[in-house]
Amino acid sequence: MNNKAESYVNDPRIRQAAVDGLIKLISYPSVSSSPEGKYPFGRPVGELLDHVLSEAEKKGFEAENHDYYCGSLLLKGKGDKEIGILSHLDVVPAGNGWSFEPFKGIFDGNVIIGRGACDNKDAAVAAMLAMNFFKENNIELPFTVRLILGCSEETGMGDLPHFLESRPAPDFTFTPDSTYPVCVGEKGIAALEFTIGKTDGGLISVNGGTVSNAVADLAEAVIAKTDLPELPEGIEAVTEGDTLRIVAHGTSAHASRPEGSVNAITKLAAFIVENGLIDKASSSFKALEALLELFKDNYGSGLGIAADSEVFGRLTCVGGVIRTEEDGSIVQNCNIRYPAEMKFPAILDAINDSLRPYGSEAMVIEQSEGYYSSPDKPQVRALTDACSAVLDIDTTPYVMGGGTYSRHFPNAVTFGMGIPGQPDYFGPGKGTPHQRDEYTPLDSLMKSVKIFILALDNLAKLY
Repeated sequence: MNNKAESYVNDPRIRQAAVDGLIKLISYPSVSSSPEGKYPFGRPVGELLDHVLSEAEKKGFEAENHDYYCGSLLLKGKGDKEIGILSHLDVVPAGNGWSFEPFKGIFDGNVIIGRGACDNKDAAVAAMLAMNFFKENNIELPFTVRLILGCSEETGMGDLPHFLESRPAPDFTFTPDSTYPVCVGEKGIAALEFTIGKTDGGLISVNGGTVSNAVADLAEAVIAKTDLPELPEGIEAVTEGDTLRIVAHGTSAHASRPEGSVNAITKLAAFIVENGLIDKASSSFKALEALLELFKDNYGSGLGIAADSEVFGRLTCVGGVIRTEEDGSIVQNCNIRYPAEMKFPAILDAINDSLRPYGSEAMVIEQSEGYYSSPDKPQVRALTDACSAVLDIDTTPYVMGGGTYSRHFPNAVTFGMGIPGQPDYFGPGKGTPHQRDEYTPLDSLMKSVKIFILALDNLAKLY
């Protein structure tokens, strides 16, 4: 099987199909959005699903449209079992600062560039090509392979519950939306927000951060004051009439990996508080003092939820966004990644105990439980053996603080497609998921095709 798979992924016809297929998917600006007619997540991602299902049927696969929440491509086997592969067609917005057109799809001979190139349209292409291998070689597997193509992974994963309402989950599923080898566990995730005082005493507004799941790298406050002490590194100020706009610069990081980050929100709060730039008796001053205590680290100690786990490591808790409402309320958001064995109600109770002295209570914006699957399961071994046959990396299963579709399906793990240790093609800050100039190397894409072929072949020995 290894030799057949190697010949297949090196066939110029298959490599060109991978390039053409991924470029075509990238050309759809499939950002999940508000409902539009028959499309629950907007027309762009719905039209992409139409395209993928139509092309799959032309190639002889069975296709199912689950009311445009997601779709399925099926490689029928001879048994009644199903192996699932979970991918998503929606992408995050392109954002600014690209060196290439984000939705054109460009191949420079080495890498395919465009929004979705490595999150997660490449996985859809790799899975389809792996399924095609068995079809072209007339190999009938003892199970049906169901490739599920979601339409709302980036906007809350509201697509999969609809799928599970009408049919059972596959008997075993892997989600190629992280890195190799196998991720056997993900932390629980919660996004909360709470009101912590109102603007008064000279503070006109305070705002910072852009998303809950990242440490804020920029925050600003407008105060009724025109004189300032000496500005430290990372703090700027601009006079605007009889007010000052103070801007703090931090260092961002993902909420699941905040090590080395600097939160611009607490940096700004510390500067204002330490220099007494607003009335010390005001609600605003007390609110900024509270934030310094509540977010004194990135591990939840200020909120009374610090925890460590032998399997998952430390709980993380970052203040991602702060905003001022029209009525002057100061609202702080926080993002928590907690070990899967912890119970969220207890975490929420502890947070509210910590907020009570400030007259506040947390509102849950988003919450999902984590999962843990034994690394000794035969299915996990089948995947790691496939990975070992293709990649020269440590194939010990791992856990993470990020969240994928796997947490929503029973008997699911996350597997690929990122390859550890790959060089940055465009340098730091570019190329990876959610960054500008997102790309995937063609050679890496073809390695994943081979890994998926070998993984399905290994799983066939278990069913």
